[in-house]
Amino acid sequence: MNRASGFVLALLVPLLPLCRTPASGVPATRTPASAVPSSHSVAVRPHVVIVVFENRGYSAVIGSRRAPYLNSLAKAGALATNETAVTHPSLPNYIAMTSGFTCGYTSDNTSRLCEDDNLFAQVDASGLTWHAWAESIPSTCDPIRSSGLYAKKHVPALMYTAPGCAGRVTAQPPASLPDLLFVSPNMCNDMHDCKVKIGDQWASQNLAPIIASMSGSDVMFITMDEHSGDDSGSGGGKIFTICAGPGCTPGGVDDHVYDHYDLLRTVQDLLGLPCLKASCSGTEMSGLLK
Repeated sequence: MNRASGFVLALLVPLLPLCRTPASGVPATRTPASAVPSSHSVAVRPHVVIVVFENRGYSAVIGSRRAPYLNSLAKAGALATNETAVTHPSLPNYIAMTSGFTCGYTSDNTSRLCEDDNLFAQVDASGLTWHAWAESIPSTCDPIRSSGLYAKKHVPALMYTAPGCAGRVTAQPPASLPDLLFVSPNMCNDMHDCKVKIGDQWASQNLAPIIASMSGSDVMFITMDEHSGDDSGSGGGKIFTICAGPGCTPGGVDDHVYDHYDLLRTVQDLLGLPCLKASCSGTEMSGLLK
């Protein structure tokens, strides 16, 4: 068994060994990175994966015996140790990390769509590719607010008037990595409704194959939307971001003060995209990157 089946098959058969043969049927298309305005240099534009878990604070995960897999990623890769969410509750944080502001959201009401520019529209406009893996969404691009373990408030790609879904928000991961993959586990696996250990087990089973499929300067950012009940920092509580994958600094610890706008700025820099609103005054999380 080699990587010719892509990382989705690896998700289905996680115990089978992977070799480093490129996927012949689902190539990882890469874009020259000469326009990337970041503090580090890469020969090709990396694939970027953003994974957002829910509501748990820094100490609930980092250093916890209930999250052995996520802590192993933090040790093997890099960890931002002084980061806060932007606000409460969930939805405005997802909007902040993908548009550079909260677009007027102060609750989790998803009935109104944001009409402003955003990361997904930027990716489209630049000729790059994106996909949103929204676990447990009833159907592709379903506009429903919630259903079972699915919650639209955790899927920012569906919260903008543009660029439109066009089949790119699905309950399963794509067959190969796009330039940008946004991952929203369901309400149990993201730790919102279930214990930290459940989310950690889900990460071990579902994120490990994606990381194994990465090469070059590819990165995965694993973060929290907010720390529920904590109003410290910039208002959304102390959280963390783990950088996993070959583009991350092994054993890196970055103690600079960050928030979701800095994560957005980092993703934009990696993909060669311009900044948006508050991300323009944000700082690339360079301590996490090679």
